[in-house]
Amino acid sequence: MWECFHIWKCRLIHVMQYDRRNRETMESWFMEGSGVYLHHFSVMAPSEVIERTMHFYRDVLGIKPGYRPQFDLPGYWLYAGDTPIIHLVSKNDRQKTGPGYFHHVALRCPNLGETIKRLSNANIEYRWQNLDDVQQIQLTVIDPAGNLVELNFLNPCNA
Repeated sequence: MWECFHIWKCRLIHVMQYDRRNRETMESWFMEGSGVYLHHFSVMAPSEVIERTMHFYRDVLGIKPGYRPQFDLPGYWLYAGDTPIIHLVSKNDRQKTGPGYFHHVALRCPNLGETIKRLSNANIEYRWQNLDDVQQIQLTVIDPAGNLVELNFLNPCNA
C-alpha cells in the first residue's frame, strides 16, 4: 500500500511541477480521480474586516493578492501559486450572520515553523493537534472575519 502511495505522490509532484503552465491538464487529472476538489472559499464582509482578513492571509500565511476581474463590489482574490483560492468581497452593509452552516476551511500549508512564528508575531492564537494516524500536524485559527481556518502540515516526524 505504501509503495502505491509513494508512486501516486511522485506522480502528483511531477504533475504539479509540469502543469503549473497548463492548469486545465492538472485540473482534469485531479477531477478524474476524485470528481471534486476545493476551488475557493469566499468571505463577504464590511471593508475594514476584508482589509484585516487580506492582511492575515497575505502576511501570516503568505497567500498573495493577485488578478481579480472587475466586479460591482471591491475585493481581493488571494492566490496559492497560480490558483485564486480565497475570494474576499467588501460589502459594508453585510451583517455577520450567514445563510448557512459553514464550519471551516482547511488549507495544506508548507513550513510549520515559519507559520507558527508569523502567527505568534501577529498575536494570533492557535490550537495545535498532532494527527499521527494521517501523518500531519493541524493548527486551527480564527481569521479576522471570524472564520475557523484549519492549517494542515505534513508531520516531518511521521513522514
